[in-house]
Amino acid sequence: MPSDTTPIIEPRPLHAVIFDRLEVILNIINQMCIGFVTIYISWMYLRTGLAGTALHAWLTTIGFSFLMAEAIMCHYNQNVLTFSFRRNTKTLIHWVLQVLGGGIGIAGFAAFILCLISFVTGLSALFSNTLKRFLSPLLNKTFHNILGMSTFVVALVAQYYGYNTGLFTRNVPAKDFVILMKCLTLISAVLTCLGPLKTLIYKLKMKVLYCYTAIYNTHIPNSLNMESLNSTTCSTIRTDYGSTTLKISIGKNSENADNAITTSTTSYAIGYQSLPYTSSTNLYAKSRFSKMSMDTMPNSESRQILQRLEYFLNVLNQICIGFVTIYMSWMCLRTGLAGTGLHAWLVTIGFSFLMAEAIMCHYNHNVLTFNYRRITKTTIHWVLQVLGGGCGIAGVLIKCIQKHFSLHSIHGKLGFAAFILCCISFASGLSALFSTRFKKLLSPLLNKTFHNILGIGTFVVALSAQYYGYETGFFSRKAPSADFIVLMKCLTLISLILSSIGALKALFHKSTNIFYISLFRITT
Repeated sequence: MPSDTTPIIEPRPLHAVIFDRLEVILNIINQMCIGFVTIYISWMYLRTGLAGTALHAWLTTIGFSFLMAEAIMCHYNQNVLTFSFRRNTKTLIHWVLQVLGGGIGIAGFAAFILCLISFVTGLSALFSNTLKRFLSPLLNKTFHNILGMSTFVVALVAQYYGYNTGLFTRNVPAKDFVILMKCLTLISAVLTCLGPLKTLIYKLKMKVLYCYTAIYNTHIPNSLNMESLNSTTCSTIRTDYGSTTLKISIGKNSENADNAITTSTTSYAIGYQSLPYTSSTNLYAKSRFSKMSMDTMPNSESRQILQRLEYFLNVLNQICIGFVTIYMSWMCLRTGLAGTGLHAWLVTIGFSFLMAEAIMCHYNHNVLTFNYRRITKTTIHWVLQVLGGGCGIAGVLIKCIQKHFSLHSIHGKLGFAAFILCCISFASGLSALFSTRFKKLLSPLLNKTFHNILGIGTFVVALSAQYYGYETGFFSRKAPSADFIVLMKCLTLISLILSSIGALKALFHKSTNIFYISLFRITT
């Protein structure tokens, strides 16, 4: 490429990166809300028997609140479940989930009719290139976008009012739990529509741009051709966040990159071009999801599948953490934060939520932090650990003082052990944080390995105490039924296992390095 048309690759502005990371956090919150509603509704109606109205309620929840919500978010760049997939794969997942969700979900007559129409428009959008002689693909997909969002909103509004029915109110632990479910459903509806709304705005802008360009092109003199433009143009390349393509703006004025975007209809051509995986494109195009993109990963197909599985399990873990945290917070806050209620809430927030997130910070497949620099991950880790450990220690101390340190149950003994281990873990964490300063006294690798082992041990003991805490009178008296206790135990165990994957992998690598270093010293 000649020097006067050399692409200028620009990194994304800081505010755009911050907004994108905020969208990822909101997407995780949305997944937690969807998971809570789906898990609780499924548990409630499966235990009462899937017949009549219960079957209707369960199918509509699975169809609309879960499958259709996930289908709508498939093409969203900040969706943590599908951001690493190619566009064709996202489209395939979208229509499979949409067919499954729309096929089994009937949330009222209006949603039923809209869902049928949405199926037709979905097929039309899927084959938009085939039908482009009759209808513009952009208009086709825009109409499907609008109708799809309308269907989803109407369906979740029906779900919202469904919580007022006698079938639901008779099976909830308290009346204010209905308010909680309504709030989570509304949050899910709003956050799920973020992606489609952004897509709709983009498509409308593109339609206006195309119309304006068509009008402008009719007034261009015939003497003006691309050859005369090419002699004085350059390319400005901007990273298209969350994809493997870069946005290219070709303009006459190479000195003003912003003009290449704002005046693209007069002297600029906008397009998308897939770039090869090189050191330069990796340096400048590295964005929120670029290191995860399967189009640029030089890994085998089996490794890609394994990585995607790890991301899926991490999202599943976030849902489990969210369910336990939301339910325990609701239960403790409604009864008043005093005595045992305050103890239960603090240890849940501290150990089950904050400490779990802190442990996963350095995990390469944690959807919240995988793209951060290591020093940033370390900062987030110790901030969350201090907050989580502080809440956990305070919660344990409240109960110990209340019981005069007379702990006889398994729950009490494990809780006190977690308290001691957490205090020691704080000290080892400080030592690991400043391991380079203590390297004359202790190898940084050994220092961090010891902290890793101690951290895993603390977390396992803390969540084991949480597990046995569901058997106490405080929780069992407020639980809707005995099998709900089993559900909470299962979610806590799943969270314990999935949260420890990254820490265990890190421990394995550290132990392997220690072994090879020791072997090398012996042989030399």
